[in-house]
Amino acid sequence: MNNTTKETWIDKLVDELIDTKDEVSQLRLKEARLDCLISIILNNSRLNYGGEGLRIENESAILEYLRAIYQRSYEARLNELKAEREAELEKAKAKKEA
Repeated sequence: MNNTTKETWIDKLVDELIDTKDEVSQLRLKEARLDCLISIILNNSRLNYGGEGLRIENESAILEYLRAIYQRSYEARLNELKAEREAELEKAKAKKEA
C-alpha cells in the first residue's frame, strides 16, 4: 500500500469515528431527555382510584417539559387543536343559525 492509499484509509476511519461519536452523543442526549420525562411523569403520579395502578395527578409539568424541549411539536399540536376547536365552533354556529 502506498502512502496515498494509507492516508485515504485513515481519513475514512477518522470520518467513521467522528460519525459514530456524533451518533453516540445524540443517543445520550435522547436518553437524558427520556430519563427526565420519566422522572417528571413518575413524580406527578399517584395511586389510581382502584389502588392497583398509577394515574397522573398533574399533567402541567409534563406539558411544560414538552413545550420547552420539543417546542415545534408542541406548537404544531396546539395549533392543530385550536384549528379543530375553531372548526367545531363554526360548525355549531352554522347549525344554530340554520
